[in-house]
Amino acid sequence: MAKRKKPRITNHSELLSPHRANLSQPNYSIVRFISNLLTTVNIGENMSETGADKAGLEISTGLKFFFKSCGIGVAIAFFLWLSPDFLKALSDFILTLKSN
Repeated sequence: MAKRKKPRITNHSELLSPHRANLSQPNYSIVRFISNLLTTVNIGENMSETGADKAGLEISTGLKFFFKSCGIGVAIAFFLWLSPDFLKALSDFILTLKSN
């Protein structure tokens, strides 16, 4: 007959609900959690300095394009929002010039 293994007893205090967990631990906010997540996430492997420069240049170019396209979009939206008033003022100006 084979011997039965004894179950191991482990401490899973981190899995307990917050009110059952050790109250002496500090209460972390979501901002601290996201900050820790962003600083500890490792994307990809080790990069050479040249590879890091190329990646930074691509990110910089992408952000510049994004901000330029957002600015152009806001400018077009603002122009279209004000165009009825502008066209009315232009038509009134033309009519006043014709009446003189």
